[in-house]
Amino acid sequence: MSNINPNNINGSYPVAGVDNDSQGFRDNFTNILNNFATAAAELTDLQSKVIVKQALTGTTLNNNMAGTLFSSAEIRDLRETEFTNAISTNVTLDHTTGHYQVVTTNGNTSITFTNFPTSGKVGRVRLKLIVAASTHRLYLPSSVSASASSSLQYIHEYNISTNSIGFTQSGAGTYYFEFLSDDGGTTYTMFDLTRARNNTDYTYANVSNGTAASPNASTLTSKLIIDSTNGLQLANISVTFPSYPLDGQYVAITSNVNISNLFLISANTILGNTTTLTTGSHLGYTYVGSPSNPTINKWIRTQV
Repeated sequence: MSNINPNNINGSYPVAGVDNDSQGFRDNFTNILNNFATAAAELTDLQSKVIVKQALTGTTLNNNMAGTLFSSAEIRDLRETEFTNAISTNVTLDHTTGHYQVVTTNGNTSITFTNFPTSGKVGRVRLKLIVAASTHRLYLPSSVSASASSSLQYIHEYNISTNSIGFTQSGAGTYYFEFLSDDGGTTYTMFDLTRARNNTDYTYANVSNGTAASPNASTLTSKLIIDSTNGLQLANISVTFPSYPLDGQYVAITSNVNISNLFLISANTILGNTTTLTTGSHLGYTYVGSPSNPTINKWIRTQV
C-alpha cells in the first residue's frame, strides 16, 4: 500500500477572484513536496526489489531472488547456466555458479563441492564429465562415499577402497552424473546418468540346517549361492522364488555342499521341482508368464 496521500492537496485552492490566504499555498506546496519524497522513496525501493525483464536505466540487470520462495507459477522454456571449470586435477563444483557444470580430465581428477543450500533445502549439480582417456579416474570426496550414499555400489567401475570411478570398460567419452544434497553438503547422493546401474544379480547365503534363503528378486537373472556355516551337509533348506516374477526371469540355485530336503517355494507352479542338490551342482528355472493367460504362469526348469 502506497503512502502517497493525494487527499491532502486542496485541488480547489486558490479560489479565483478572491484574496486567498498564503497559508493555503504553503500547505499545498508542503503536501506536494512530501508526496514527491514518498514517491521517490517507494520507486527507489521498487527498483531495488522488483523482477524486471531488462535493466533499468543506469543500472545493471540483477534478478537475484536471494533464496526467497517463488511458488504457484506455471513455467515454460526455462534454461540452466552451463559453467565450464578450468582443467585441473582438483576441481571444486560451486553450486552458486550453476546447476550444470563441465569438467574435462587431463589425468585422474578429484572433485569437491561448495556453497550448497543449507540443511532442509535440496541442492543439485549435474556434471558433464569429458573423460579424455580411459585410464583416467574420477575421485570423489568423502561426502560422496559408500557410507554416505548407498547408490554408489551400483555405479559402474566404482572402487570402494579409493572412492573413485573408472572408465576402463566404457572408454574415453562424455559422461553425465548428478549429485544431490539435502543436508547442507554434509553428504551427497550420486547418480550415473549415462551408464547402466550395476545391480548385483547374486545372493550368497551362508546358512545352517532348517533355514531359508531367497534369490535377488530385483534382477532378471538371479543367482542364489548356498553355503554351509560349518562346511557340512545341509538339510531342510527352503528357497523362496520371487513373489512377482517377470516373464523370462531366470533363477539359478547353486550349492557348495550337499543339500537334502530342499524345499522350493513359489506362489506359481514349479515344473521340475526337486528336493536334493549335490555339491557343486545347480538348478536353473525360467519363469514363463502371460498376463492374459494365468495358466501359463509357471517356473520351468531349464538347466540342471
